[in-house]
Amino acid sequence: MARRLPADHGLGSPEVGSYSAKCAHRPSLYDLLYMATEKLTVTVQAASIRKLDRWVREGRYANRSQATQAALDLLDRRNALPTLEWALAHPNRLTAAQRDAWEGELQAIDAALDAVEPSLPED
Repeated sequence: MARRLPADHGLGSPEVGSYSAKCAHRPSLYDLLYMATEKLTVTVQAASIRKLDRWVREGRYANRSQATQAALDLLDRRNALPTLEWALAHPNRLTAAQRDAWEGELQAIDAALDAVEPSLPED
């Protein structure tokens, strides 16, 4: 049974106001707060699965899904950074605040990578 929004919700007429109909067009407050999830089936190397399982056993992540989500989040952050090619094509000086933000981003990425694999010993 579809839940109905109150008639005064401001999202259209009550005939179109079913909860499920609204979710298809506009994210719910729950989705905005807790990010809806979807299932994804992927094929990866066996060594990667063993690493995921080890991280879960070590308590780094609650389950494979959370470990995979953390990796995707890290890739998303990394891919949001400008590429060398783009930076060379669009040179500009960073403000002090931008330099601080950049340094913070680099430290966050380094910390995330160090959590996954320890850093190499220095020569």
